[in-house]
Amino acid sequence: MKRSVLIFVFLLFASALFAQEELITTKQFMLGCKNVGSTEEVTHYISTNGEVWHLNSNFVFVTGGIYNSSLVTEGNADFSCCTPDWPGFNFTWKGGDPDWSLGLYKVTNSKQTDDYFYLDSRDSDFGAYVYPADFWIYFDNFEFGTYYHYASGAPISQGEIVGVWDIHGASRNISGLQNYWNNVLVILTDQNNPRLVWGPHPTFQATHFKVYRAVSFTPLRKPELSASLIATVSSSTYEYTDGDISLNGNNYVYYFVKGYNGSYSARTNIEEVRGIFYKEGIGETNDQQYSFTLSQNYPNPFNPSTTISYSVARNSLVSLKVYDILGIEIARLVNETKEPGNYSVSFDASKLSSSIYFYTLQTNDFIKTNKMMLIR
Repeated sequence: MKRSVLIFVFLLFASALFAQEELITTKQFMLGCKNVGSTEEVTHYISTNGEVWHLNSNFVFVTGGIYNSSLVTEGNADFSCCTPDWPGFNFTWKGGDPDWSLGLYKVTNSKQTDDYFYLDSRDSDFGAYVYPADFWIYFDNFEFGTYYHYASGAPISQGEIVGVWDIHGASRNISGLQNYWNNVLVILTDQNNPRLVWGPHPTFQATHFKVYRAVSFTPLRKPELSASLIATVSSSTYEYTDGDISLNGNNYVYYFVKGYNGSYSARTNIEEVRGIFYKEGIGETNDQQYSFTLSQNYPNPFNPSTTISYSVARNSLVSLKVYDILGIEIARLVNETKEPGNYSVSFDASKLSSSIYFYTLQTNDFIKTNKMMLIR
């Protein structure tokens, strides 16, 4: 039975307080803990994942603006009696510590360090006080194996991503956040697999989102040239967990997302994690599991040699051949049985002329062809 629960509840102000000058107290994000001693101190932590936006004339993206912050509460949370004085975080542009800005935050506390959720505050309407910005979240330290729903709030599940716009029953607005799409993608690494989180495109009306991945044994200068499509999700879906990659590995894994509506938007920022091919839930063994894959060669374009990486899921007769633009075989790089694992092979094209070439990996269960370019 899970020992503790996370619950959030937001309290709406009376309509008389909805005037712009009365919307905001000195703090916007209050945290507390229930079912602790009357004088017991609990530390609450927020840490950003990805970049943040501060208020200037508009919400200006701040390079390197990632920061952590914390506050301490004493005794049981009672937001009803002393809301303005209850410990909370202040918008950077309001002044006063501890502070925060518009970003994606992980929220934890010192009572139960394994419990957490994410708060997404990347909303320019929220930061500009278009709707009431104040809200209250508390952690229930009582040993009940269920979540509780109080007032008009809702329970928060372990690892859930909660948008401030949802707390207030509003719609997310990211149009005022500078360079949002170029910084929207965040990779969360709290679980065994990479969890990708992004948001809507500010100008492109997507019907779907396309998720791309590149994997390499060595760092890639331009991973987008080596990336393959791994998932297509609906336009209302803003996260994806890559169950093919375990974070317990040393390969370089790169991700980005594009909007799609018959044509493609520009890509998001490219995010990197370290991992290895893995498939959850296969078999009853602790041994590493692999997939059949063929990566883009690196470097590409190349002169005169390049490296081709691939993975084998199970014992297989593996063929890796290179063809010219007319489909004529010019090199046989691999032609043998391989055990499950990751492999790489070098291709020397010093005797070939500049052109586009193709390489094909084939087993009994898998076949894939990529193209590469030799430039003299």
